[in-house]
Amino acid sequence: MKYLSSEWFAEANSALLDVVVADPCTLRTTVATDDQPIEYDLVLGAKSSCYDQDCEQPAADISFALSYENACSIAKGLINPKALFLAGSLKVGGDVERLSEIAPALAKVEDKLVELRLKTNY
Repeated sequence: MKYLSSEWFAEANSALLDVVVADPCTLRTTVATDDQPIEYDLVLGAKSSCYDQDCEQPAADISFALSYENACSIAKGLINPKALFLAGSLKVGGDVERLSEIAPALAKVEDKLVELRLKTNY
C-alpha cells in the first residue's frame, strides 16, 4: 500500500490504539507533493492515539512541514529528522519543547509501525 494513503492511515491507526500519553498532544504534518499537499495530525491521547487526516483538532501543539521525498526517507529510516531540520529541509513550529516530553510516545509510535513499513510502497 502507498505511504500516506487512506489505507495506510487506517492500518496505522489500528496499530496505535494502545499508545497513550499523560498529557495529550497533537502534531500536525504538512507533506509537499507534486499535486496537493498531504496534511494530517498525529493525535497522542490519554486513552489512545491515532492519525487524523481531516485535521479536526482546533490547533496543533507542534507542526512539521517537509517534502514527500524527505517524509519517505524518514519513514524508511534512511535519514534522521534532526539532520533534515539542521539542513533546513524540515520546518518545525509550535511548542517544540514538548518534543522531549513526548519522545517516549513517539518511540512507541515508531515501534508500532514497523510491520506496516514492511508492506508500504514509498
